[in-house]
Amino acid sequence: MFKKSKLFLALIAVQVCCFLSLAELCMASDLCLDPLTSPSGWGALYAGQTPAAATVDGVQCINLPCNFTLSTTQAAWEKTVSLNLTTYDRFCFKIKVPDLSMVNSIAIKFQCGSGGWWTCNAGDLSTDQWQNVIVSKASFEQEGGSCNGWGSIIKIRLLVSQAQTGNTIVSWAALGTQQTDNLIDSFIYPDQQSAAAAWVAGAGAIPPVPATEGGIDC
Repeated sequence: MFKKSKLFLALIAVQVCCFLSLAELCMASDLCLDPLTSPSGWGALYAGQTPAAATVDGVQCINLPCNFTLSTTQAAWEKTVSLNLTTYDRFCFKIKVPDLSMVNSIAIKFQCGSGGWWTCNAGDLSTDQWQNVIVSKASFEQEGGSCNGWGSIIKIRLLVSQAQTGNTIVSWAALGTQQTDNLIDSFIYPDQQSAAAAWVAGAGAIPPVPATEGGIDC
């Protein structure tokens, strides 16, 4: 009876999720870091890369211009925050890279109060369509100094590295977090939950989930 009730409630949640805006989907995550529907608070680290609000293929987002020149091989934007991310295990966001030939990699970084950074190469850029990306906290490494845990995060940085010289735009949306148990429970079917649990344990891949099933949409 409990399992049936849980499945029924999950199905209701999915039906509701289908009618939510992207910002509301971000708010539905355990902690919405930024719905990324406005450039407010985000600053470019390099000239000519000012972020702008946009709607791309029906998704509210911010467009981040990547002006790759011989002297600028990456594009980066950051926002000052005050966050305690100690209890969260996963970070999730949506990204669209319309020209994969221009981008070598993307990364997400969190600066801790002591000055160091938690950094992670975030996602396999395998399509030029919108992608849901989930990265495990265990995938992050320290750079630029030591970080004493995740209890005092003062900046978030989004970074794109170039593959070749030229100009392109990368769109980001719905940056949020999720705890491990909630991530597993967010999948509806038992086989998906088992696959998600295996992924959390470090074995296998996160199961693909159609957009209408929610789960990995922040």
